[in-house]
Amino acid sequence: MKITSKSLFVLIIILPAFFLSSCKSAIWKQKTEAKEAEEPLNGPHAPSSLEMVLLKGSCFRMGNFIKFMASDALPVHKVCLDDFYIGKYEVTVGSYRKFVDETSYVTEVEIEGKGMVLNATGDNWEEREGISWRNPGFEQNENHPVVMVSWNDAMAYIKWLNEKSGLKYRLPTEAEWEFAAREGGKFIEYAWGNEQPDGNVAGDEYKNHFPNRSWPVWKGYDDSFVFTAPVGSFKSNMFDLYDMSGNVWEWCADWYNLEYYASSPVDNPKGPVKGTHRVFRGGSWYSKPSSLRTGLRDAGTPSEKDFYIGFRLSRSPEEEAANAKQ
Repeated sequence: MKITSKSLFVLIIILPAFFLSSCKSAIWKQKTEAKEAEEPLNGPHAPSSLEMVLLKGSCFRMGNFIKFMASDALPVHKVCLDDFYIGKYEVTVGSYRKFVDETSYVTEVEIEGKGMVLNATGDNWEEREGISWRNPGFEQNENHPVVMVSWNDAMAYIKWLNEKSGLKYRLPTEAEWEFAAREGGKFIEYAWGNEQPDGNVAGDEYKNHFPNRSWPVWKGYDDSFVFTAPVGSFKSNMFDLYDMSGNVWEWCADWYNLEYYASSPVDNPKGPVKGTHRVFRGGSWYSKPSSLRTGLRDAGTPSEKDFYIGFRLSRSPEEEAANAKQ
């Protein structure tokens, strides 16, 4: 079972020794070259977390079509989806800040007052004070995907957004997410296809920055970002969706169950009716290549918050049309 734990998912945040001793909430500077230098600012052309793409409903074969992928994505099974909207981009720091500024919401990690990072040698976890979505341990601006938000924190944002907009935003189901990442069910291993990556993933730039990293990177690939990248920095898939593989893992609506695929309904599956962990998908900026696969499943408790997990939005046009008629 691929349940997230601090021993399974490793992020390396290394601060110079002299700085660690004086400031626990210091943040790493991003590498400022290539795409970083061209990132959009807070203007009319900045990416919006609310920009949605309408995907027409269809049927596809969901699950593990890669020989060596985890068994929790078996069996491959037929799924048929209604039309749905899904966010073009991951929800950004700026969008989440608007929610917090308006509601004074305090995230779960802020309530705790500290978060988990890796120690300087990368061989163990340590607690550090002041870690949150405002300061995940590395530099971000308003256009980067928000991280250090739990599933519960994401749902609080969505509740506020629905009250404010009168719409019915939600998290995508796991089936919707996979359909979108695989461009309607194509047998593509990653959201960019089956070739050299075009996304924010751990490659040469990460290994050069953190030479003690002990798990695989994408050798021969340098995306110019050690940590998160501004949303939309890389090529979209054929559905005009960005960062479906890499940048940050994305929360889905579903409870996780190791054997759910064996009993999943064909039409619009929404996951088990109960559970202890919620699904997230897509891999992140530090993930090993195999964790970026479009069919790979992972999960964490609804209260889990890490600086490799964010989310994107979804909506159901049929539900909104029905509500409008009432």
